[in-house]
Amino acid sequence: MARNPEGEMTARERRYIDNRRMGMDERPALLAAGYKDVQSARVSLKTRPLVQAELAQMYGEARKKANVTRDDVLAGFQEAINDAKLAGDPATQIKGWTEIGKMCGFYAPEERKITVDITQTELLKQIDSMSTEELLELAEQDSLEVIEAEYEVVEDGDDHVQAQISG
Repeated sequence: MARNPEGEMTARERRYIDNRRMGMDERPALLAAGYKDVQSARVSLKTRPLVQAELAQMYGEARKKANVTRDDVLAGFQEAINDAKLAGDPATQIKGWTEIGKMCGFYAPEERKITVDITQTELLKQIDSMSTEELLELAEQDSLEVIEAEYEVVEDGDDHVQAQISG
């Protein structure tokens, strides 16, 4: 089903939202709404501001109705971790700390935006043309900090280049 040119939600997107409001998990809600390819539907819906706004409103209403804050959830996990510690259950303690880590975003890749001018772009081209041995030799120098990362180059047309780095 094609998107509305005005940016309104399609009938299928509305059915997906309704399915989620009824408590369905993401995959069953997508299938019940008529999406055949669940993975591409997930990606597509993440780019739809109206769908994301509806989901955010739905989650906000659920949080308000449950009268639970992020701090309440963190306190509950910490209490459960303490109970597991008293019971001598390290697996449950680790699970609790894992959940706290997820809530705090400790497992998300770090993203940085760097603006690179033309001279730095030339340096990047030189580095790209170097052999593995030359790169290893360069990396062994104490004055350089070497990180493992992925990047995407975005040019703005004004002799500036941005690289979005995750790593």
